[in-house]
Amino acid sequence: MAEIVQSVDRSLCILEVLSDYEDGLGITEIAEKVDLHKSTVYRLLNTLVWKGYIKQNKNTSKYGLTLKLFELGNKKVRKNGFCYNSTALLKGTNGKD
Repeated sequence: MAEIVQSVDRSLCILEVLSDYEDGLGITEIAEKVDLHKSTVYRLLNTLVWKGYIKQNKNTSKYGLTLKLFELGNKKVRKNGFCYNSTALLKGTNGKD
């Protein structure tokens, strides 16, 4: 089995949980859902905020996803030419005019 980096695994779990809540979640709610201590969640959230993957709503103190993951996914799609190939396939030209 591959070696798992615990902090990365935990951070990804937090991102996955937040993806289900459009209005965001507070630290206590996140900690309960990922089964981690609030202090651990707090440190992971701070890192994710610093890297731009999540944001904290100043009015509610809840954390939610940003569009950074979407942006990363779009880079992959563009680099693989997925949009061009899909458009060509839909046109029935296979990329040839």
